[in-house]
Amino acid sequence: MNIFIKLLGFFTPQGNQNLFKDRSIDDVKKFIKILFIDDKELEIVMSIKTEGWHTQYIPDLDSYDNQELRDSHIICLDINGVGNILGCKNGLKLIKGIKEKHPNKKIILYSSERKKHDFFDENRDLADRVIFKDGSVYSFLKPIEELAMALSSWESFVQDMHVKFCIMSGQSININEFDKILRKSVNHKTHSIDHSRLLTIIGMTADIATIISTSFSVFSNFRAN
Repeated sequence: MNIFIKLLGFFTPQGNQNLFKDRSIDDVKKFIKILFIDDKELEIVMSIKTEGWHTQYIPDLDSYDNQELRDSHIICLDINGVGNILGCKNGLKLIKGIKEKHPNKKIILYSSERKKHDFFDENRDLADRVIFKDGSVYSFLKPIEELAMALSSWESFVQDMHVKFCIMSGQSININEFDKILRKSVNHKTHSIDHSRLLTIIGMTADIATIISTSFSVFSNFRAN
């Protein structure tokens, strides 16, 4: 069996096999950091902290190199009342700058107002999740848990990269085949992904391969914790 697995490219040295094993949500909570950017300090920030998450709050972003922003993995961004310091009209404009500077940050975009312009904007699709803030902890906890697992779970990582590939390339590939190619592409010594293997996927471009390899670097760093 081990010879068969090795031939398929699934064999990894002892200690690296954990890369493909899922982690529990309690384990993930130990290292994921969440930043809320909202002009009004929310009680929900403290409520999420009591659930075991590391949370921080700032009323607005003063720089794309802001330390709290750099240190955080998931950004909860209000649509209204933020972005003024950086000359942005609102959170929908601010998200573009954040994603350009920090493409691997996961962003939850939210609003407490159900106005059409709040959610219909070309930058809306840059968000990893878009929710309506109804005051309940659960409205935030569910997307936070999903994105946290996507950052640290191999299965979630593959699903996320598969969706990005299909959208950006316009191609369709079975997710199990996609998973196999990603596993074979992993270089455990350098904690990186081999671009040449990725490019064997029909429709894969250098730009998409770069996104996948950069995302994998973030993922592998988490797994090292």
